[in-house]
Amino acid sequence: MLNLYLFGSFMNDNFGDFLIYEEEIRCLYARFGDKIRVLTTDISPFYDKYTRVERMSHREALREADVIVFGGGGYFGVGVPRLVPNIQFMQLFGRRALSIAKSGKPFMVAGVGAGPLNYGFSRNVARQVFERAKVVSVRDVESREFLQQIGVERSIEVHADWILGAQYIWDQQGDSWVSENCIKRKIMLIHLVTMSEEKGTGVEIVIEDIKRFCREHGEYQPVILCDQTKQDVYDRTKEVYRELTEVSPMYYPYRTPGGMLALIKAADLILTDKLHLGIVGINLGKKVVSVANHPKTLRLYKQVNRESYCTLIRTIKKGQAYQMLQAVLDAPLMDISKIKEDAQQNGELVCGFVNDFLSGNR
Repeated sequence: MLNLYLFGSFMNDNFGDFLIYEEEIRCLYARFGDKIRVLTTDISPFYDKYTRVERMSHREALREADVIVFGGGGYFGVGVPRLVPNIQFMQLFGRRALSIAKSGKPFMVAGVGAGPLNYGFSRNVARQVFERAKVVSVRDVESREFLQQIGVERSIEVHADWILGAQYIWDQQGDSWVSENCIKRKIMLIHLVTMSEEKGTGVEIVIEDIKRFCREHGEYQPVILCDQTKQDVYDRTKEVYRELTEVSPMYYPYRTPGGMLALIKAADLILTDKLHLGIVGINLGKKVVSVANHPKTLRLYKQVNRESYCTLIRTIKKGQAYQMLQAVLDAPLMDISKIKEDAQQNGELVCGFVNDFLSGNR
């Protein structure tokens, strides 16, 4: 049996990180079954109810591992060019990633986002990890360009985010929240967790634009939602719910990953400041507007030719979110089948890497 250490950003229970973990676990066990044992660290206990987890400390996992896979996610980058986020990167991921790179054990990087990292110490970690990996794929061209900029010279494949290629076969466990609440109108999902940095800017502008849109489009039922159970995030989404009282919103608390998938499937229009809720919406053919709180999200919308419907929330102008919402209503549905196929190459790379070790080719 091959011990595989799956490394990634899985310590929180948010919807996007869970989807990445679930897709990677599903891919591995579907291909190899009991020939492998997947070890993980710092996994949120929330995952235990919904997927297969075998957790241990980083030191134990590194000792036990025959091979290591850096799974998908944007953890090799930070949202703002400040010292504190770069230090947090080191605390959460950098030191452990560097210990893997120096361990001498074979590892690969599969479909991650890279950059921005703004300080020499954080860039040095990324450079060593990506340079020493057996195989590397990143999820967008900008990630590859960032790595080349900081001195990574090896070949780097580019394949779309894992979740753009997911089939969502587990959405059958979704709950019936829409029917329970007898919603007869079209559903507009609103997911905002960004805090306002200055009065009259950012998220405050977005909220005013949402009010205007909803007043003019009574055919939509606004639904405010949360994508994790973390108390401060829940409190923030409840605050947004209260700020939108005049347009009679409903509130969806995060229950289960399957429930969230079912809700997105039932939706017609989505506005979000996070990445993966939008990715799932795009995958399912929904009309999605992004007021992004991280530059990695801009890359995704450019990749799927939807950059007209995405802007950074920190620099958004009055009326911009409203204009994007108006425009996306008439936007034609796009065929992303080629992008889905490309995203599935991440799984093929991982399985090829693992299969080589099981067959004794490495």
